[in-house]
Amino acid sequence: MERKKYAILALLVGAIIVLGVMCMGDNPDWTLPVSIRAQEIENLSVDIASQSISELTIRITGQDVPVTIEPAAGVTFNITGDVNATIQGTADINIKNAEITVDVATVREKASEENKVGFASKGGFVDDGDTKSVVVFTNTLGQTVYIEMLTFTVWKYNVTDPTLYPLDFRIDFGFYYSDGTEFAWFYSNPGQNVISLNPAVPLPPNGYITFYIKNQGNAPAEFESSVMYRKP
Repeated sequence: MERKKYAILALLVGAIIVLGVMCMGDNPDWTLPVSIRAQEIENLSVDIASQSISELTIRITGQDVPVTIEPAAGVTFNITGDVNATIQGTADINIKNAEITVDVATVREKASEENKVGFASKGGFVDDGDTKSVVVFTNTLGQTVYIEMLTFTVWKYNVTDPTLYPLDFRIDFGFYYSDGTEFAWFYSNPGQNVISLNPAVPLPPNGYITFYIKNQGNAPAEFESSVMYRKP
């Protein structure tokens, strides 16, 4: 008798469940909020098959989480707006069978486009057997600038017969902090009148660059020196 009662009860429960499902019909899907804390899950696979989803936002706040995205064939990723990406350390990027447009403008080219390149120059005279120095550039811009290039030129001054007066000189550029402490020094020679700095040398606020010339020839000379710098 007891078994018969339990059997009837089970049939009633089953009938209620079937009727409940039938009554639901095409009711809207439920929205189910899910909170997953990284320290409590080792591996998470998400399969999004819905075609009507309007927006998908994924925020990964773990400090040590590898992310793997495996889109189905034909899936297109569109990134719109301004995107800033910073990669620190080593990046291993492998792109296969892709048509990519990359802006490969250098830092210098970008600086030119954004009007962040500046120039300074200074010249003078140096007698034969004498040494002369001039401050070519002092950073009064209130921020660190980056020295990209140093140049100079030297020629004989007021000489009637240049063949009788060979020109011989030594060229140096000194970099100094605002207190006069030297932190960089560059040498040149008559055959190298352009010094391209790569990487650029940072010059802090109120730092300065001095051009040195030693005239070891037997005739006075005139000189010009210049600096090209980049603002951050």
